[in-house]
Amino acid sequence: MKNPFISMRKGFRKLTGTISGMFRSKYTEIILAVGLFILLDTGVLIINFYTSYQIANDAHAIQIASRMGTMSETLLHQLYQVHQDLIEPDKNYPATIDKLAATYKTFDETLDAFIYGGELIGVGQGKDALLKDTVYRDTSATFLTDAEEIWKQYRVELKPIVYSYFNDIEKEDLIKATQEAIVYSRAHSGELLKLMQSFSLAVEGVAQRKAERLRMIQSAGITLAVINFFLILFHFLRRLKQSDILVERSRKETENILKNVNEGLFLLDRDFVIGSQHSASLNVLFEKEKLAGENFINLLSRLVSEKTLESVKEYTEILFSPRVNESLITDLNPLDQVEVNLNSEGTVFNTRYFSFQFSRVQEKKGFESLLVTVKDITEEVKLAEQLKAANEKAGREIDMLLTIIHLDNGLLNDFLQTTGDGLNEVNVILKSPAKEGERAEQKLQPIGRIIHKLKGDSTAIGLDFLVDKFHRFELEINKLKERDNISGENFLPLVVALKQLIADFLVIDKLKEKMNGLDLSVLEHQRRSAQNGESEPAEYDLRWIEPMKNLVAKVAKDCGKEAVLDLSQFDPALLSDSQFGPVRDIIVQSLRNAVTHGLETPGDRSSAGKSPQGRLEVALQRDGERLQLTVRDDGRGIDMEQIRTAAVSKKLVSSEQAVTMDRSKLLSLLFAPGFSTADEAGIHAGQGVGMDLVKDRVLALNGKIKLRTQKGNFTEFQYLLAHESLTVN
Repeated sequence: MKNPFISMRKGFRKLTGTISGMFRSKYTEIILAVGLFILLDTGVLIINFYTSYQIANDAHAIQIASRMGTMSETLLHQLYQVHQDLIEPDKNYPATIDKLAATYKTFDETLDAFIYGGELIGVGQGKDALLKDTVYRDTSATFLTDAEEIWKQYRVELKPIVYSYFNDIEKEDLIKATQEAIVYSRAHSGELLKLMQSFSLAVEGVAQRKAERLRMIQSAGITLAVINFFLILFHFLRRLKQSDILVERSRKETENILKNVNEGLFLLDRDFVIGSQHSASLNVLFEKEKLAGENFINLLSRLVSEKTLESVKEYTEILFSPRVNESLITDLNPLDQVEVNLNSEGTVFNTRYFSFQFSRVQEKKGFESLLVTVKDITEEVKLAEQLKAANEKAGREIDMLLTIIHLDNGLLNDFLQTTGDGLNEVNVILKSPAKEGERAEQKLQPIGRIIHKLKGDSTAIGLDFLVDKFHRFELEINKLKERDNISGENFLPLVVALKQLIADFLVIDKLKEKMNGLDLSVLEHQRRSAQNGESEPAEYDLRWIEPMKNLVAKVAKDCGKEAVLDLSQFDPALLSDSQFGPVRDIIVQSLRNAVTHGLETPGDRSSAGKSPQGRLEVALQRDGERLQLTVRDDGRGIDMEQIRTAAVSKKLVSSEQAVTMDRSKLLSLLFAPGFSTADEAGIHAGQGVGMDLVKDRVLALNGKIKLRTQKGNFTEFQYLLAHESLTVN
């Protein structure tokens, strides 16, 4: 959404250009003076920081040099202690030598750092800084050189003692070495102490000179800063009068901005009264000439609902409360996006979308008014709706792609072919005029049969988004069946639903083409088979086994049941290409019927002493010159009285006829159009189309149907694909 102040900023461009021009021409001296002041202060700060860093480093050097003087004395004392521990029995002289070695190492590293530069790392160094060798050699070259000469020989005397652990020296030799080192230390430790003290004083002198130089720089900087301040003040006073003129000019330009800004701007007081100054666009937005002094609530009352109006009152009252943080209640704005209906030309209402933004105006007495910005966001709202629709469409296409990408290519091609043919057939039926003597409602039966078949096919391959749309199509058909005197206009909902189905079908077809023929489902199936040590599946396995298993799993889950499908006796290789489609329709509808009507829920099965998981069997075998297709379930069986009651309820037979019907005739009603024993229509049952479709496909294959059932135990449909007769046993 655009910033509500963008247009206002554009209006201020002229004012900004004028001010910038004055700064470039009249305030050049002030700008230069301010820049010089900043540059001067920055330079002084940098020098101050650098010199302070050097002084701090010198302080470290002084401290270390003083400590080195005492270390020369410490070395002598530690030599005495080593010698004493060596000549006395049972003394732990290695520990004493370790202390001597630590002092020796510290003194040696520190002296090298002073002479050659380096970072001090070791026992007792603490936070000692990196020592700059050039400074200390130039300052105190004689002291350091003399100290180094003494230490060279001193180091020779101490090494046999310090490294005795590694050299495996005899105790007598070690005693002799300590005596020689003590003699040398007595002769030179005092001189070494004086040299390091002199070096410390020399470094201290360097630090003092740096501190004096820093004070001079600071004094000069402060003096120049004061001079620069008075220069700035002089120029400021000289330009003050000209600034007053600029302010007056700016006020006039602000008035011009209010006349040309695109948003509605006005002030609102505690009594909801609009201020005297507002943008000219406010009149255009509200289509009203005079708005200054009008009550804002009265203005809104003809545009928004009473509930929204009350929310506006509560929100503005909260904004005027000084105890409430404004940023915390921004989301509560009831007018952030509001639909308004403007009465154009007296009778025609123009629907627009406005956005009202409220900001507190800080005054001496607190918050006495609010700055209100009104913007027409109609185009943004429409664009957002279009974007949402586009995103939803893209989301549907992604869902479709993620679904079909895992399907077998041959299975998907068959589905697209049969679905396309079915939708075209429905389209032809809807478009064709009723034949002479044919009623409009007679179109519903063939349409319902086709849609029910396509819903079953979609369920079998897992296209749930299509299953739902086919089901909604069936609900529209059921609504029409309940109407009297149906005309062509009543079929409009079916036309709209069919249009959407065709659109989704075309999207799926295009997505398939974009897959460039890469059959990902086969590759994935082969990969899983290879991992499990299985051989490559045959094509009929992908086109039959998986869809049937998916269908049973989906329908059982939706119905709250459990089912397992046995296909051990199913041999699809017995079918010809022409039999593939009809037999598939028979199996799909029979399995749906078996799960929804035949199987009991896990609880009911357990109460009846059965396994909670129902069992379904599909067998396809050769029986002489015929094919025998069998679909069997171990469910509740068929309740004859339930069929009798449902037939009367569906008005297929009268009550008197139902009483006299024998078992064979009652069972034949299962295949009658519109018959179902379900109490109400659901996504998988209750449409009265499934078994009617089965009968149609069996007859198309010149077959017949045998039905065996035992209440509480099983139901078995046998489809003998050879003869046209229909027998029921």
